Amino acid sequence: MRGIRSFASFILAATLAFGLMVPVSGAWADEAAPGDAAGSAHLEQGLSDEAALLERMEGAGDSSGEPSAPFVELLSDEEIGEISEDGEGSEYVEGEVLVVLDSAGAPEEVEEGLADSGVTPVEPLDEASVEGRDVVAVSVADGMTVAQKIDELMESDEIAHAQPNYLYAMDDEYIPNDPVFQQTRNNWWHLDDIGAFSAWSIAKAGKTVRVATIDSGVKIDHPDLVNNLDLGSAYNTVTEERGASAAIDKYGHGTHVAGLIAAEANNGIGVAGSSFNAELVPVNVLHTTGPYAGKSTTADFIKAMDYIISLNESDPSRAIRVVNISMGTYGYDPLLGASMSVAESRNVVVVGAGGNEGDTSKGSQPSYPADFSSVVSVTWYNVNGAIDYRSDYGAGKNIAAPGTNIYSTLYTSATPYGMKSGSSMAAPTVSGVCALMLSVNPHLSASEVRDILYATAVDAGAPGWDMYYGAGKIDASAAVMSALGVSPEQPKTLTSTELSGADRVATSVAIAREEYPSGPAGVIIVRSDNFPDALAASSLAGALGYPIIMSDSASLSPAVSNYMKSTPSIRQAVLIGDRNSLSARVQSSVSGLVASCVRIGGVDRFDTADRIRATLSQLGATSSTAIVARSDNYPDALSISPYCAASRSGLFLIAPNAAPSASMVAELSRYDRVVIVGSVHSVSGKVESALRGTSTEVVRLAGGVNNGYSDDRYGTSAAIARWIVSGDSGYYAFSYDNAAFATGSKFPDALAGGPLCAVKRSVLLLVDPNAYSAVDAAASSGQVSHVYWLGSTETLSASVRQAVLDRLA
Repeated sequence: MRGIRSFASFILAATLAFGLMVPVSGAWADEAAPGDAAGSAHLEQGLSDEAALLERMEGAGDSSGEPSAPFVELLSDEEIGEISEDGEGSEYVEGEVLVVLDSAGAPEEVEEGLADSGVTPVEPLDEASVEGRDVVAVSVADGMTVAQKIDELMESDEIAHAQPNYLYAMDDEYIPNDPVFQQTRNNWWHLDDIGAFSAWSIAKAGKTVRVATIDSGVKIDHPDLVNNLDLGSAYNTVTEERGASAAIDKYGHGTHVAGLIAAEANNGIGVAGSSFNAELVPVNVLHTTGPYAGKSTTADFIKAMDYIISLNESDPSRAIRVVNISMGTYGYDPLLGASMSVAESRNVVVVGAGGNEGDTSKGSQPSYPADFSSVVSVTWYNVNGAIDYRSDYGAGKNIAAPGTNIYSTLYTSATPYGMKSGSSMAAPTVSGVCALMLSVNPHLSASEVRDILYATAVDAGAPGWDMYYGAGKIDASAAVMSALGVSPEQPKTLTSTELSGADRVATSVAIAREEYPSGPAGVIIVRSDNFPDALAASSLAGALGYPIIMSDSASLSPAVSNYMKSTPSIRQAVLIGDRNSLSARVQSSVSGLVASCVRIGGVDRFDTADRIRATLSQLGATSSTAIVARSDNYPDALSISPYCAASRSGLFLIAPNAAPSASMVAELSRYDRVVIVGSVHSVSGKVESALRGTSTEVVRLAGGVNNGYSDDRYGTSAAIARWIVSGDSGYYAFSYDNAAFATGSKFPDALAGGPLCAVKRSVLLLVDPNAYSAVDAAASSGQVSHVYWLGSTETLSASVRQAVLDRLA
């Protein structure tokens, strides 16, 4: 979570902002005049001797009668450089001297004395003072130089101190010595437009930030890139080579992209990348032969991301913090989406090119990986600030950057520099800015970097966010300044709450009390000894705002009866399942405690789930997303239950290895999205096959599918939680804080947890000894400050709880 701007951070930012006001001397000027170097050295010595200077000033006119030491001794022995008529490029105002008067005489007497010394006041004598002594600017009237006149004036008993009237100005924006900046602005307009020069005055990435490009490689011996490349870490996903040979660029795209990020700045060669010398790790994913020549695959991208994460894990001190992907496609790729989410959870900022089909029918379609919520999706504009007609647009776009006619490095030796256009050029410019932000504040999380980019963007197009510019045009200077003001997060103190009772029924009541401390308007009651009916009830619980509580099947459990009697707000009860699930005796007892008692039950678990979805439709609480889970084992459905409760998504149950019925396919195809939970061993691939050719998007959430999570229910729990929290689910308010932990081997305690997590906007995570995939997913987020234990230590042992807390800490 973003840290607050502390007072100290504010002072730091203010100091940097106002600290740009410096004397204009050879030390800061673009080109030093003859003699300026020596003058600057003396000036710096004078500034360092400020205390001694003040002492001399205060001692002037004391009982000894000795005047202060001539200030000219602190100036250069060289001839003072010429200045232009407007005063630019010089150290002080030509022909003027500032004097501190030691005389307290009448103004006319002082003026007469100054005239005798060959100077006349430029402004009234009482215009300014230091420690009660008048300070006045005087013009040199007798043709002497400023240095000569200061020497003469310091011999006068009437003058306590004399010095040049120094000129102060805002420091020039940092412009490196790369030849491109002496060329036409057309070759560096993109850097000027984003405020790179101002940003460089504050931050330079240097080798402190590492950036990876997933692209076609790089020209490994390009003179403007070679010093910023980490070729030892280069990797080729196609050949599986490592080292320099892995990075060789046979298409040129990656070389142009690399230059926009990390072409060496201030080396007197060529161009400069927006990061100002970040270290670049090229990861080559392009096939050079065969049917996929010039292209890459999902497997290549996943291998690339896994490789980057493994590098970070092997040496966290040199972690790659930014990944640029100037490639894309228009097919939704859930495996790639999961890979991007894992990268974000590991604090890697991923920047993606938003697409170049704006003048075709594809232009408004989501493009991936850029449009995954965990990726910064970049559109592109031209030198006039207008979105290029070829730039993609749409709901998934986040920010805009220069992309038309962008000058950078090329892979041909004969022509080492040239222009290209596209979102592929806009994305690396943004990646370089991310590196600058991380150079001034390495504590920023990936989400904080994204938030700052969007918050500091210059609004363009329609007011506020729009589908062409997203949050606006990137502002490198504002982003870096904002990054400076974000304080590192302080370590969190983890707290926990156990929600348990004497048995599973009492535990469900304890969860209900935590969920609705003032009492709910109603309750949903499910049987306590068999659970499929309860799985589908989470969506209904969210729609009604009721908790789920359990009861014995044959008669109403005393714990439930006592809860309902002691909670006067409860006016309605909904029984889930037929009379074989909750008997007529249970219904009779419940009816005597509430104003309204209804039952939703079918002939089996599948029918009951169908009837619950129908009820949601009657309530007007339907969702555009459907959930498919296996019917005979319940952990995957439990992990998705918080999302079901929050989104009111209907649950479909299906037997493992079964193909969906024609009626199920017909119903599923009416949804915009179908989310399958669990691997193909839980829900077969026949569901995807049946929906192929429809407009329905199909997402499978499971562990062990190149997402870094274990291939079991705990890995699936982690994958589901990551999907919910990342925002890919469409619900952006979820986090890992207040996560509920339940055993994955016994399910009753977790059954009531889904609606609780929906209310807390958190996730339900399964854990058991030596099964911590979901815990590690939460730990990597850095969001957790409080957890809930669902069940007593008989189900979640003290050792498991301690292991969870240790990993979260």
